[in-house]
Amino acid sequence: MTRVVRSRHDTVMDVRTPSIRVGLVLVVGVLLAACSGPAALDGPVEWTDGEGAPVEATLVSLTPDPCDAHPGVAFLDVMWPLSPGATEETETRRYVRDPELVFPPTALIAPYDAASSLSPDAKFTGYSGGPYQLWAGSDDDLYLYLTDGPRVEALPLLVEDVGC
Repeated sequence: MTRVVRSRHDTVMDVRTPSIRVGLVLVVGVLLAACSGPAALDGPVEWTDGEGAPVEATLVSLTPDPCDAHPGVAFLDVMWPLSPGATEETETRRYVRDPELVFPPTALIAPYDAASSLSPDAKFTGYSGGPYQLWAGSDDDLYLYLTDGPRVEALPLLVEDVGC
């Protein structure tokens, strides 16, 4: 809302009300937050299945780099095939969340993408952890997807052991 105020010198001035300024600041803040990169993890994510039951960390886990050798990196470890029937005898796959791009391209099967979109055939796996949902598509030999509201991250498969 704009008010017109006449000054002592009979000049017309446009004075915006404080509520509009506050609204504009809030809108800009929300837009900046939506455009910023993913937040760093401060600890492991606790996952649940489609029924809301806790999931064992041996089936799916998202943790910051346990060695602190790669700042901002998180590892998504999943039992494969990614399904409620997975057991410890199945293969473990490690995908990488690398928003600072610290890994060399040769260590990952494909590049990390912090502002991705789901593959057309992606399906929700049923696993949720904190603000995240885990999605997989036919390209799961390249990526698994983490969604956080409208944000989609494509986490590539790690192909080189990085160790501590």
